[in-house]
Amino acid sequence: ISSMLLDLENVIGQIAKYGTINTNKIALIGHSQGGYISILHTSKDKRVKMIVLWMGRTADLKDFWSKTTFEDMKRKGYAIWDEYKVLNKKYVADSTKYNSESALRKIRVPIGMIYGELDIIVPPSEGFRVKKLAKGIKELKIFNDLDHGFTGEKVQKKIITTTLGFLKKWLH
Repeated sequence: ISSMLLDLENVIGQIAKYGTINTNKIALIGHSQGGYISILHTSKDKRVKMIVLWMGRTADLKDFWSKTTFEDMKRKGYAIWDEYKVLNKKYVADSTKYNSESALRKIRVPIGMIYGELDIIVPPSEGFRVKKLAKGIKELKIFNDLDHGFTGEKVQKKIITTTLGFLKKWLH
């Protein structure tokens, strides 16, 4: 998480430094964990004027991992997710330094959210969490045919069209 936040800070810093983009209209679009990173970053960076979450994770690991999963992590040194070894002890230790609830409570910029009823990885309840905790304008769209992987051209078009609508509405 720390390295991803640093990368994002560096990208925005370079954009601001070279003036190639209007820094009064910076929006972050984050899918899944990218949504989590966008939330954490925006809570500390006034240059970001809006966020769009595409099935954005909003909860910390401690909020959705069981005690057993954490114990397995300590014992094995990694966690199994969808049959893959994906998270190691270093990642988990770093993740525990962040608090998404605190970050969400600091955000005052518009947040557009797109979630899918078919998403078994990041459910629409994550969007309702944003609506509850973040300040300012929030708009949640839940599509009944959307899964976590943007499967299908029709669904992809819907996501892009909705995202462009958010951007036009709030970055005028």
